[in-house]
Parts: sequence; C-alpha cells; structure tokens
Amino acid sequence: MKDIIIAGIAWSGKGTQARALEEKFGDQVQYFEPGAVLRALSSNDNIVGNYAKTYTSNGLLLPDAFMGSVLSLVFASLHQGNRLLVDGFPRMHSQKKIFDDAMSAWGREFVVFHLVIDEDEAVSRLQRRMFCPSCGTTYNELLHGEIKYCPQDSTLLKRRTDDMSMEAIQARFDAFYKETKPILDEYKTEGRLIEINGQQPVEAVTLEILSHL
Repeated sequence: MKDIIIAGIAWSGKGTQARALEEKFGDQVQYFEPGAVLRALSSNDNIVGNYAKTYTSNGLLLPDAFMGSVLSLVFASLHQGNRLLVDGFPRMHSQKKIFDDAMSAWGREFVVFHLVIDEDEAVSRLQRRMFCPSCGTTYNELLHGEIKYCPQDSTLLKRRTDDMSMEAIQARFDAFYKETKPILDEYKTEGRLIEINGQQPVEAVTLEILSHL
C-alpha cells in the first residue's frame, strides 16, 4: 500500500476520512495532521505558539521554513514499514516541492485523494464544528447531533475562532483555490490524484477510498 494524502477545501471531511482509515489499518499507518499540530502550538503562550497563532487565527498558511521543520519531525518519527497518512498537506507549490523531494529521498510512493465539496456545503459544516480543548478531538452537529461535552473526557466543547469569522473562512477558501488547487491539478497530471465526491455519506466516501487502495 502506498502512503495516503487526503486533500480538500476546509471541512471537506479530510480528518473524518483519515480517522476512518486509521481505524481500518491500525498500527500499519501513522497519522500526520498539520492542522492539529499547529493548533496545539498556537495554544501555548510562547515564542513558537504566538508566531503560529498570527497565521492560524487569520486562516493563513505558515511559511515554508516552519512547515519544512515540522515535516522533518514527521519523517524522524515514522516507524519502519509503516505507511504515512497525511491530512491536508502540502497546501502550496513550495510545500509540494519540499514534500515531493522528501518523499523521493525516502523512496516513498503516495496517492492523493481530493475530497470535492462546494463552498456552501463547507460553510454549513464549518458553522457546526466544535472541538475539545483537552484532547483535541473535533465534533460536528451534522454527524454527532447536539453535543456540548466531549464524550471522551467530559470537557466543554468550544468553537474555533477562525470558524466564527466569515472573513477567516473566506480567506481559507481563497488560499485553497489560489495555492492548493493548482498543486492538486499537478498531482492529477502526474497520475497521483483521485477525485472523490466528498458530499456523499461519510461511509460511502470511506468505501470509495478503500476501493482505490
């Protein structure tokens, strides 16, 4: 099995599908979610956290040098024989070069799944998203119903600040179409990309991904 990259506009279901694949393949895969790493860093009141927060709170992508360092930690943590499961990276052309060069140097093959949804669907999902500030788990009323407390640790759920600002949401959409969509088109030309209808039921999306693996 190749390494798996899951891409798509904000709240296209990347994290949901990554967790489904992680459950399916167990310890055969190691999950890398840049967004969770950056949110964890941003939650700390220190030089690194404050630097990351200036970008994440405004829906902006962090500089290449920063993300390159994070990627180096990923490869250092990858166990021999395991597959890499990546959620939402790379997101711009310069990151693609860093990522592709690293994958080539490590002799790794990968496939990119693009979960395609429209903006209206994305906004509907974003406005119903909450997260646990304790364990970091994300929930959505569309999937989990009316939920106020984390089922895992009973912590009161919160909304992400960038989910409550239409300006920040639009900035994320604009960044996707300007920076990320072109590299997905490149992956398609390279024969590495498979498009999936992300507006199907969650289980149907998972089964379609699995059919390509």
